[in-house]
Amino acid sequence: MTESQTCKVLCVVQEETGETVVEWIDNIDNERRKYVLTEEKKVQICAAVELHNDRITSRQIARELDVSKAFVLAVLKENGYFPYKPKNGQILSADDKQRRMEMSMYLLEQIEESPNMAEKILFSDGCTFKLNRTRNVQQMRTWSRKNPEFLVPTHTQYPVTVNVWCGMLDDKIIGPFFIEGTLTVEKYVALLAEEVGPALVDALDGGDEEIIWQQDRAPAHTAHQVRNLLNEMFDRRWIGKFSPFIEWAPRSPDLTPLDYFFWGHIKSKIYGHVRLVNLEHLKHMIAEIIGDISPEVLRKVSTRTFEKRLRLCVAAEGDLFKYRMR
Repeated sequence: MTESQTCKVLCVVQEETGETVVEWIDNIDNERRKYVLTEEKKVQICAAVELHNDRITSRQIARELDVSKAFVLAVLKENGYFPYKPKNGQILSADDKQRRMEMSMYLLEQIEESPNMAEKILFSDGCTFKLNRTRNVQQMRTWSRKNPEFLVPTHTQYPVTVNVWCGMLDDKIIGPFFIEGTLTVEKYVALLAEEVGPALVDALDGGDEEIIWQQDRAPAHTAHQVRNLLNEMFDRRWIGKFSPFIEWAPRSPDLTPLDYFFWGHIKSKIYGHVRLVNLEHLKHMIAEIIGDISPEVLRKVSTRTFEKRLRLCVAAEGDLFKYRMR
């Protein structure tokens, strides 16, 4: 049994005292070390985990208690502990949490009064895709009898990117629409009037379903021209910053299906699976992957999952709730 690649061969011997003596030989300098592992040591290991929680590692516990790391891991496993990876999340202020909770509560009240309200929300968002995504060389290995000494180009001063806008309405996708350069107020107004409006009419077969527009708080979304156009297109029924209907809470990408499902799904299908040739190829792949998403999946993430996340947000009092997802 080995503790790591560098070293130790463990020899476990039961002594007459009932204690377990562990010896190991360091393969580097042949140093022999001996540890006495008692039930008290096992209790101390579990106590260290409970006391320090996420602020201590198995290696630190081994060093502090003068036992092997392998023994620490064995004791933790024996007592039902598992190594969980922490999730990253955005820092939220007290005001952010309050506004997220209030918005979630209000939306849930509206959904309770009108059960099909979530089906009428048109979630909108944009995303940037890179032609050459940075690869994690820490996970790359090349098997060779001789060191090939090659470099993997991972960075460029002028990255080649494409900006994509999409809308999600129940089981339908509006778009994708590709935007050249940075999204400005002028480009956003043109997108709404010339692209989104006609596409929405086609998607609904000309019918009026009292659509509720949703957008985040990006600078290009909050200009007077944009708000006036949204009031005209959706009869003031839109969700966003400065909205007369419902104001979208800041720092809430975990509450919109385009962020918590859609963009990640597309990137997972493209990067690592497709060798991209040029921007046109990237655009084609994006459109193809979007077309392959079934209406059933879209309806689930835009209605049932959305409502579930609203409830989780309320339960967490507006704080991050990803760790509560099951």
